[in-house]
Amino acid sequence: MDILQDLKTELHKYDFEADPQGIQADKILNILDTALDRDGERLQDRKPPLDVVVYALKSILFPSFLPELMSEFIHLFTMVEFYRLHATEKASTLLTWHTFYADDATPKVHLTKDEEEYCSNLVETQEEIRNMFIDIIAECCLTDLARLWLANSNTKFWIRWNEYFSIFKRVKREKLSHSFHYNMSPEEISTLHGSVNEFSNFMEATSIDTGMFESKPFRDQFPDPGMSPKVLHLIEYHLNYVQEAVQRLEAVVEQLKD
Repeated sequence: MDILQDLKTELHKYDFEADPQGIQADKILNILDTALDRDGERLQDRKPPLDVVVYALKSILFPSFLPELMSEFIHLFTMVEFYRLHATEKASTLLTWHTFYADDATPKVHLTKDEEEYCSNLVETQEEIRNMFIDIIAECCLTDLARLWLANSNTKFWIRWNEYFSIFKRVKREKLSHSFHYNMSPEEISTLHGSVNEFSNFMEATSIDTGMFESKPFRDQFPDPGMSPKVLHLIEYHLNYVQEAVQRLEAVVEQLKD
């Protein structure tokens, strides 16, 4: 019995809106515990399966977003982006070998027209999807900081600020303070910096009188920030995009092995 395949099957069946008692979630956790008890040593050096990462992300998002887990959410979402980057590299490699063997009577790598078009689309849209990822990350960081700022959590706010934005002044080879900083381009850092500059206007507008933080007029004007429907839509699009890419490329590679 393949315990990881059982886990994958249950994760794909899970409906976050239809399990208010957490019965199916408990079943998933039991399967995961069994896998770790049986194959813990073998699994500890492997990256977390994409399906598990996506399940964890959706557990934070649904049925209602858990804002206190935003930093963890960003870490997990970055793992999904790493999967996308790897899938894009794999698609590019498949296209290269497909072209190389194009005139071969018995090609070692041959993609169907549909597979070739799909791989090409992954490669051609990589910049667009990467920009989407950066926009989502920036929005998540600022939503988290706005929540802490409005809660008047001064220490927590600046700790999180440094965690998210130390990349602006990071010394080369210094340890990253957050996983999403990995391999960010100067242009991406500039985009993030622009978002922070806009956020400074929000800080100024809400710091005229710190005694106003708990007043009803203040709260009416500046309610606790949540995940906007637009960002939720982009997150779900990104997750679906990456899951489909990984699944389809895995199927192509397995077929080529036969």
